[in-house]
Amino acid sequence: MLKNNLTPEKLLKEIEHIEVWTQWAKELTEEGSLERAYLALQTIKNTNFMYLADVEGGKNE
Repeated sequence: MLKNNLTPEKLLKEIEHIEVWTQWAKELTEEGSLERAYLALQTIKNTNFMYLADVEGGKNE
């Protein structure tokens, strides 16, 4: 369940952050840097819940 302090602004900031990493991974893939692109996507996957905790008002806010 989401915490009460989740706001559209916080969520949009999170979406923007994920889009930056996704765009970087896409550019790396197009350049042929497949390993680096994979690592960028793994970063999103491995840290996504941490960032969402921040958006929801977790302890790392």
